[in-house]
Amino acid sequence: MRNTVLFCLTALLALSMAAGLISCKTAGSKPAKSTMEQASPQKATDPMQDLSKRMFILDDGRDMRLVIIRMGNQGMSAEQLQAYARRMTLADFEKYVEQKSEAKRLVYIGAGQFRLDAMSFDLGSERFKNAQMFMKLKNFEIEGHKIDGIILDRVILDGRDFTDLASLKIYRGVLEMMARQ
Repeated sequence: MRNTVLFCLTALLALSMAAGLISCKTAGSKPAKSTMEQASPQKATDPMQDLSKRMFILDDGRDMRLVIIRMGNQGMSAEQLQAYARRMTLADFEKYVEQKSEAKRLVYIGAGQFRLDAMSFDLGSERFKNAQMFMKLKNFEIEGHKIDGIILDRVILDGRDFTDLASLKIYRGVLEMMARQ
């Protein structure tokens, strides 16, 4: 008896599924999509969109403070320098590189990382044929405010890694440029 009931239930289930499929095909409608398919796909966001508005920073905040202190010791207002640092964006950095090189190009290299290539880049009193500045996107919180930033991660000049020295000089150069405006 138990086997007969199971057989009847299985047959009834198979018939109802077949009838449902036939009615979908004859009515011209498609079977219902799963919830994953129903959800509208997210728009693929352009990684370059609004990039220039992101805050430009160094990987280590102590390095940024060091630059501000040194510039303050040379007669510039530390408060004013801090104000410039708080509003420094990638657009300011790009403008600085544009002033210091013959040509530049910003390239998205994937996974929230970017490379700024520059030809004939002047850094202080030295000129480098090729410069590559690698950056990465970062979201962080300062004093309760969420900020979208981009960090200068690595600086390669003529094929050699000058990150430690060059990043400080670049940051200082951008601050000086902002102070002159």
